[in-house]
Amino acid sequence: MDLVQLICPVCRGKLTPTLDSMKCEECKEIYAVQDGIPVLLPPSLDDFSLEEAKYHSEFEEDPVDVHQLNSVRNQYYHDLLRKKVISNGAGVILEVGGGSGQDAVAILNAGMNLVETDISIGALTRSQKEMVSGSSNGNPKNVQFVCCTLTSLPFPDQSFETSFAIATIHHLKDVMKGILEMARVTKRGGTVTVGIEPNAIYFRQIKRFRKVLCFLSHTDPKKVSKADAEMSGFTERELQDAFEHAGLNVEQVIPVWLTLGPLHYGLEFVFRVFRLKKRIRVPKMFEHALLGIDRAIFALPFMKYLCWHWIISGLKR
Repeated sequence: MDLVQLICPVCRGKLTPTLDSMKCEECKEIYAVQDGIPVLLPPSLDDFSLEEAKYHSEFEEDPVDVHQLNSVRNQYYHDLLRKKVISNGAGVILEVGGGSGQDAVAILNAGMNLVETDISIGALTRSQKEMVSGSSNGNPKNVQFVCCTLTSLPFPDQSFETSFAIATIHHLKDVMKGILEMARVTKRGGTVTVGIEPNAIYFRQIKRFRKVLCFLSHTDPKKVSKADAEMSGFTERELQDAFEHAGLNVEQVIPVWLTLGPLHYGLEFVFRVFRLKKRIRVPKMFEHALLGIDRAIFALPFMKYLCWHWIISGLKR
């Protein structure tokens, strides 16, 4: 189902569909259609982005298990983020970097219209299957899939009521360009939300010791996401400045994880160091207790700067 018009990511010209491709009427560029999904990636896509697309297409592990998305520590903040998106998304919602599709399923089950995108056609195809199996009606009609890059979104200006990205922008070579694109395709008065992005206070140190950490955890540094390996995270000010530069009035900044950060990454480290068959799960009551402690500490002056991740939202001027 086409919820929004598609345009050429290179020249923004009109696209004409054929049996297995789409052709731009302006620059004559031809784009493939794979499994019914338009692959609208610019032919000049940089090597960094190409490697990310390839990595996530070939990723063999279950992302829900790897990132423990069903844990209390993740569910709380994903639910919070989704509720914010739904409350501002009366029209068509855009998700960039859809990944596993878990957040998209919840949004579709709330009856919203969604355009789901990812730079990886493999990840998007898996996400499509997740939505068919996870949707309350078994075959959602209110979703449109597009393979594209966040830095060259193939949509006209002001196409969406709201747009959001979860754990996505740190995968970009040019973060500012990505946020500018999200703002461009969002309607005036609409909301742009970026969530679960790493805090520089920790991740710049993790980057310094990455080789040692990879060695201890039996992780091949050549078989990981290049973006994850090279990123340094963001300060709150860096994210706020990027939003302001993109024409977005910062509405809210939410710190994510304090005591839950060492728990999450510590458990993953133990899993890899000892080569366990299953990831360790802690009792839900224990996670709820740490979640309450985190929220209490974040209410104190300046303590939010010790969070492990950020959620930031802004209104387009």
